[in-house]
Amino acid sequence: KCAHMHTSAIYQQLKKSLNSYIEQGNTAFTVALSGGVDSVVLLHLMRTLKVDNPAINVSAIYVHHGLSQYADDWQHFCKNVCIELNVPFEAAKVVIEQQSRTSLEAQARDVRYKALDELSPQGSIILLGQHLNGQVETFLLRLKRGSGLKGLGSMYKERLLQSGRICFRPLLNVARSDIEAFATQFSVSHITDDSNTDESFDRNFLRSKIVPVLAERFNGFEQCTARSIELLPHQTQTHPT
Repeated sequence: KCAHMHTSAIYQQLKKSLNSYIEQGNTAFTVALSGGVDSVVLLHLMRTLKVDNPAINVSAIYVHHGLSQYADDWQHFCKNVCIELNVPFEAAKVVIEQQSRTSLEAQARDVRYKALDELSPQGSIILLGQHLNGQVETFLLRLKRGSGLKGLGSMYKERLLQSGRICFRPLLNVARSDIEAFATQFSVSHITDDSNTDESFDRNFLRSKIVPVLAERFNGFEQCTARSIELLPHQTQTHPT
């Protein structure tokens, strides 16, 4: 299976996006593994990259939020995937103390980054499975909140944690449909998060009801929005106020 993955377009894209790190001597990568299709495909791609380049070290971490009744099952699934691919695996159990002024999603994210940072091997770059569609959803959520230029353009490929550790999103230009097609083609088993279909969450509402309509009406909508997001940090106000 690994041999065929070498020829896939997603693999070539991943290889290209990690190239500058590897050329600078960064050879350790840690996949933030949730068990969902995005992160499991990312793990398979990184395993293929390691076959290509044995100097690379790949590990994976599952962060157990306890937010879902299935979290134990997901952790077990992730561990088994890592055993199958011969990738070192760690799990972190974290507790989220709900604060009134911060969204649960934001708190879960902060706790997750902290756990990933603490558990990843020293010098390892953390890889996140976020993709093109997730970027568009984030943009629309921030538009709804009235974010400025910085907020609207802030889902970057690279993010530095307070510790100085690099988090990188190598699939940010890849559409969800392409990731799902890859999983089908190479029989990559993954789990489906039950909360992803709950439309009381704004992100899921955008994902299932709004973005597909826009993409159907306007050809290339997601790619064009992603291009605008990438341009935003580089645009400066040139006209007088």
